[in-house]
Amino acid sequence: MILHQLQTCHKSRVAFYSISILIFFSSLLLIAPEQSGQVLGSVRSWIGETFGWFYMVSVSSFILCLLYCGFSRAGDLRLGKENDRPAFSRFSWSSMLFCTGMGIGLVFFGVAEPVMHYMSPPVGEAQTAEAARSAMKLTFFHWGINAWAIYATVGLSISYMVYRRGRAIEMRSILFSLVGDKANGRLGDAVDTFAVCATVMGIVTPLGFGVMQMNAGLNYMFGIEVGLSTQLFLITVIALITFISLTL
Repeated sequence: MILHQLQTCHKSRVAFYSISILIFFSSLLLIAPEQSGQVLGSVRSWIGETFGWFYMVSVSSFILCLLYCGFSRAGDLRLGKENDRPAFSRFSWSSMLFCTGMGIGLVFFGVAEPVMHYMSPPVGEAQTAEAARSAMKLTFFHWGINAWAIYATVGLSISYMVYRRGRAIEMRSILFSLVGDKANGRLGDAVDTFAVCATVMGIVTPLGFGVMQMNAGLNYMFGIEVGLSTQLFLITVIALITFISLTL
């Protein structure tokens, strides 16, 4: 009973913090889109230049950790109770993971990203053979084993705490092995809030690109007008389908 009350309380706090942050940034983008875009672009560049090394080290560490888990005795640990068995086949799991992990992002950026790097490479001259090779390397790095290492590390951490240790399906659950009950406090709220905001912002970007791509395809096939109203309609339809699939 007490645990349920604690979970309800912190979920309300996380919802309030997350909604407030998302409304704040959405309002800025609606009120001053150009200025907000410039500021956010500068912040993104600063983060990349300042913490790029941390990202590279983290991803490399995830890969090494996963290799250890896969080839050591830790790989025999069942993510669930000892008598639990998988609910789906390996093929079904792989299909769901691939669609969830990639989705619209790969459909759009699978073509757009190498072209972008080819036209405007981070290093070297644009539109050359070297730029083409570099573009493909960067694309494979972004969509290859490195990205899946991040997905797998987070997924394994949450799965272990939820299905093996009985914790809630929340990002804060990972912290219990490190800080104990302090994960129920402000630290856990901050982690969950960050996770919610990152998830929403991460979904919005590929959804926006995907809707633009769908609009262009509908225009080519059926002559439907390319514009904001059509794209908002598509977003609404996709949101309703997603809502129905999640609630039924």
